Amino acid sequence: MKLGFLLFAIAAATAQGSTVYVESSAASTSNNSGYSTVEITPFWLPSFPGSHWITAGYPSPGSMVTFTANFELEGSVTGANLFLMTGDPVVVLLNGHALGPGGDFALADLAACLISGNNTLAFRVADTQWWPRAIDFAGSFVTSDAAAADPPVPEPAVFGMIGMGLAAIALIRRRR
Repeated sequence: MKLGFLLFAIAAATAQGSTVYVESSAASTSNNSGYSTVEITPFWLPSFPGSHWITAGYPSPGSMVTFTANFELEGSVTGANLFLMTGDPVVVLLNGHALGPGGDFALADLAACLISGNNTLAFRVADTQWWPRAIDFAGSFVTSDAAAADPPVPEPAVFGMIGMGLAAIALIRRRR
């Protein structure tokens, strides 16, 4: 019984995963406006932890800009969320698929669009005022390592060595 628990604990400890964070910043987010992506500190709302409000210059009303962030995922996605703040109408695209209205997305909204490898998150922001179109987003994607989820089956010799080691321990305890 104890050996079974030990082997289960070892297998559980070797299962690995990773968390990928995606946040808006001038360094990690590009745009198609012809202006540089810059970070701003607006007076209306603080940014999400780890992210920054970003903008792409002062547009004319009715213009549109797309902010893009790329990130890599390896393994299957076991958890995900994405949060968005903006003052302008926005369409959120994940790998070319529209996510729908709203600013908060969970695993159920994101899972069908995520792939193992390079993923592209895009925000099409329409400017409706003479203010800079600004967005702030933050998300996390939790993956499980496919190789760790299905650990390799040990060879029969491993079980033989474990058995011989247990027999040796039993023999030593019996002699005392």
